[in-house]
This record gives sequence, C-alpha cells and structure tokens, in this order.
Amino acid sequence: MTRARLAAWVVAAATAIAASPARAQAPSAGEAPSVATQGVAAADPARWLPGVISASAASALAIGTAWAGYDSATHTPLTGAATEVRLGRRVVLGAGATYAARDDQEPAALRPSALVRVQVLDQPSHGLDLDVAAGYRQDRFSGEDGLFEATVALGVRGDAGGVVLNLGYGMDGEGDDQLGEARLVTFRRLASALHVGLDGHIQWLFDSSDPNRDLHSTPTLALSVMPVMTYGAGPVTLLVEAGWSGVDRGGFRNGLLALAGAGTAF
Repeated sequence: MTRARLAAWVVAAATAIAASPARAQAPSAGEAPSVATQGVAAADPARWLPGVISASAASALAIGTAWAGYDSATHTPLTGAATEVRLGRRVVLGAGATYAARDDQEPAALRPSALVRVQVLDQPSHGLDLDVAAGYRQDRFSGEDGLFEATVALGVRGDAGGVVLNLGYGMDGEGDDQLGEARLVTFRRLASALHVGLDGHIQWLFDSSDPNRDLHSTPTLALSVMPVMTYGAGPVTLLVEAGWSGVDRGGFRNGLLALAGAGTAF
C-alpha cells in the first residue's frame, strides 16, 4: 500500500463520522460558572485527547489531563500529563511533559512541551470556533533540539456532538526538517456524559536537508486512526482510545496504539 493511499484512508476514515453536522450550542451568559464549565467540557470532549489543540478557549479557567498507553508500531510506552490555563477570554497558555522514547532503541526520558493559543473566532458569533497556536515540544525530533510548530484549529460543537480539525506546520530546532500535520476528531453524544468518536492523525516530512536523518531515525510518515470514548464521572472525564498506527522510518511498521487517561476542568 502506498503512502498516498494510507494518507487518503486516514482522512476518509476520520471524516466518516462528520457527515452529520453538529448543532451549535454555547453556554448562556446567565449560567452559573460550574454549570457552564461542565457544559463546555461535555460539548468539546476532543480537548481531553493528548496532542489535540482545542478550537475554543471555553469557559474553564484551567484543565488538566494525564494519560498512559502503548504504541506497538514503535514498541514504546506512552505516558504524559498536560495543563492549560485561560488568561482573559481568548488567550490560553499550556504546558506538559511526556515520558517516552523515540523508538525501542532509545531510552525513555522526560520531554517537556509549551503552548500558547489565541481564539480568533467563536461559534456563537461566527458559526465556528477558530484558534491559532504556537508551540514547542521535545518528544518529537528529540535529538534535533525539539519541534517548533504553528497550528490552526477549527471546530464546531453542539447537542449532537462536534468536530475539531488541527492543521499544523513544524520545523525542528536545527531548521533542516519541515513537516506538515493534520488531525481530525469527531464525536457523537450518546448520553449526557458519554461521547464516542474517531480520532484520525497524519504527520508527514515534506522537506529535509538533514544529512543525519537516517541516524536520527526521523519518520517520513506517521499516521493513526482510533475509535475513542470519553465519559464524564462527576468532575473527572475518563478517556479510552485504541486503534491502528503506522510509522515509516526507512521501512513501514504498523500495529496497535492504545491509551487511557483522565482529566478535569476548574
């Protein structure tokens, strides 16, 4: 199977659930803060997924998440935690850390990340949410001074569920590797606190002048498609997702990717 076909399969699978549009609903100004916070968290469960950039600043002052899992395509465990704090109505600062290895030939290490995002459009006024974000993370290109990435996040949410799309461009710290990234998350609400959906992700290296690319085991393609479920249990939201992942580092490997986590909003 060619890379182009793999990428098309990821996009097609991730968009299948998005065929039915979500009806817009935002917390009213008169709601109590706790009710509004819980409502927005329930309407946008994608914010609990590791690595997803939400398209809305939302009403919560802060959120925190932690997760653990395993990727059999790279034979590595995945463990991490992240938090975001809202400043004013539209600015959000984020920080996190993952304890992971690049592959089974590298020892695991603690790798930090940082993010700032600004909400440009909001759904009640413009029909959709739109955020722009800039971030740095060391869990990618770990041997090349990390990854600097700019991302645009778009989202629509409502009673029936929601859709979040992330489109990103990144460059390693050495400036000789450039990548593109897309992630599409769709959710449907089955009950007041239960959402199910699909998480599709693709990352591709579209330009590299790094003479040591093979030595660094830089992937030219990474993708995944995973069914996902979130469940709100009081102040805590539980997350489970498991599916298929693949990575190309001079040869394509694929396997099962599974993780579970929990988060809360304040």
